[in-house]
Amino acid sequence: MRRVVIHAGFRKAGSTSIQSMLRANAHRLAPIEVHARDDLTEPFRKEAMTYCRTGAPRKLRKARAAAVVMARNCGGGTVVISDENLVGNRIVTERGETIYDLAALFLPMLEEAFSDAEVSFVLYTRDPDKWLRSAYRQDVANGNTAADFETWLGAIPGDLDSEAGIERLRGALKSAIRVVRMEDEAKEALGATVLRLAGVAEEELNRFEPAGRENASLGEAATEFLRQVNALSLGDRPRAQVAELVRRNQKLFGEQM
Repeated sequence: MRRVVIHAGFRKAGSTSIQSMLRANAHRLAPIEVHARDDLTEPFRKEAMTYCRTGAPRKLRKARAAAVVMARNCGGGTVVISDENLVGNRIVTERGETIYDLAALFLPMLEEAFSDAEVSFVLYTRDPDKWLRSAYRQDVANGNTAADFETWLGAIPGDLDSEAGIERLRGALKSAIRVVRMEDEAKEALGATVLRLAGVAEEELNRFEPAGRENASLGEAATEFLRQVNALSLGDRPRAQVAELVRRNQKLFGEQM
């Protein structure tokens, strides 16, 4: 029976760093098959993200079909899949679905598609306040809000209690779920749980290139500047160009990249 390890976020909890580590060490992981936010996961990811925005039922049907194609295109050995947007790209949708509700919606589709495999899910969590502030800064950077943090937080319609949310997710899945606090594993090597579940021996872990810090949040001054830019109702393209300039030049705001 093939083994499939699926790392599905959560977003803003070290996902891009883990993916960078997996790509950098793909040659060392062979013959383990590695897919770190790549062409294999793209069709499913896009349907999940579009559903988050629209809530269209047809996107769930398309996501289910994309999961089947994903499973079909994987090999018969051990497979590692890492993509935080397998559960969409929102902490809470406008309809009140939390990231935990979305995970309970989309991850069972993957479990069903890989029904011929031993599936393990890995999810990383983070200190709640730091997680929400990081998610807010990403929403500002992506042009999704012009509100200040307190207003943004107060407008969240869903329950973001992680323990209750993960328990709902456990009830939706039959496969094993490993929940890891990002802060705990960062002391060792971010992504180590994913590697262990894929069968990497302890003595091999020290040979892997560590995860670097990627997709770091904007600093406070840069975030406030972009928040005010978002309120100007610029078109998507010029706003995105300003945001990219800010990302590249955080030192101008007295902040390190």
